[in-house]
Amino acid sequence: SYLDVLGPWVSLAMRRSADRFFRDTAKFNAESQRTLDRILWLNRRTAFARRCGLDTRSRRKVFDSLPVTTYADYAPYIKRLAAGEQHLLSGDAVVYFSNTSGTTGPPKMIPVTRQQMRRGLSTKFTAIGLALRAGLLKPMRGRFMTIMIDHLNAPTAGGRQTGSATTGAFRKLMPIQELIMSSP
Repeated sequence: SYLDVLGPWVSLAMRRSADRFFRDTAKFNAESQRTLDRILWLNRRTAFARRCGLDTRSRRKVFDSLPVTTYADYAPYIKRLAAGEQHLLSGDAVVYFSNTSGTTGPPKMIPVTRQQMRRGLSTKFTAIGLALRAGLLKPMRGRFMTIMIDHLNAPTAGGRQTGSATTGAFRKLMPIQELIMSSP
């Protein structure tokens, strides 16, 4: 069956992700600096970057001097993103809005790009890979169960879907998700 073929491949992919995690954490400071530089470079042409001076060659120096920000600083951009504009906060297109629950204040919308979705799924793979590597899990022989909220809300005025943080990424995984995961 497909599970006999797919299960070992998924286990191997998760173990490799865990191995990459250990390699990267051994040089965390350099990796963090490279990651920040890459993020600043990729987003240098956004409206937010231009407003803050992050569109210059000295963007790293400018970034280091910026004050701490809050959601309120991004809210006007997020409102425009929800209306359909793009490239205001990210050089990548926003494909989904994750909604916070509003536990500590009013609910908020968090713009999510396809790359962020991939990284979120990669993080799940890494966590399972670490558990496999440590012997806490046995190699997969079939689907694994995941408990998550799969909740979609009405789309934004600009037509972007909104919902729980996990929903957007896992919906993009269909039909692969159904081959390797089960949810009650």
